[in-house]
Amino acid sequence: MSEAVSDQPINGSASGGNPETKNDSVAYDTHRKLLGEKKTMQAALAEAQARLETLEQDKLSADGKKDELIQKLQKGVSEKEEKLKKVVGAFQYRTVSNKFMEEAKAAGCISPEDLKALADLSTVEVDVDNDFAVSKESVTSIIEDLKKRVPFFFNKGSVNILDKTPNNNIDTKQESPTAKIDKMSVPELMNLAKSLDKR
Repeated sequence: MSEAVSDQPINGSASGGNPETKNDSVAYDTHRKLLGEKKTMQAALAEAQARLETLEQDKLSADGKKDELIQKLQKGVSEKEEKLKKVVGAFQYRTVSNKFMEEAKAAGCISPEDLKALADLSTVEVDVDNDFAVSKESVTSIIEDLKKRVPFFFNKGSVNILDKTPNNNIDTKQESPTAKIDKMSVPELMNLAKSLDKR
């Protein structure tokens, strides 16, 4: 159904003696203009559709990234919460442990470190909101229970414990034979040297 349309007027008259030809000519110009506008509009529509599809894709990917970002942030928060719990737990244990050792020494414990290994410190009450205040009553009740179970960890009076280091338990009031070396004569020094060699 396409007709060939030329720019030349029909009937060969250049000035347009026939009114029908002039109307056809205006219609043709309008038609050409409309075709040009149609092509422009179709191109703009195609471009707008392409932009719309791109925006929809960007939105979908942004939504996906948003979900991914939310998951990443939630994971980071949960990791930090776990780390905080560990730090608070370690600090709480150290605080309870120090308080236990202090109270054990006050109760006459010979070796608070070893006694601490026998104690169940998980039952000690700690007020986390109040600067990790440790309940003295709960610590003393644990120590009293340990006094009954392992009484040999506690002093019953003044006990002199000898250590294994040589010459550490020697009475220091007694003068050593080598204390007067500068006052000894040569034969005394020779005798002292011989006696030391025999040891």
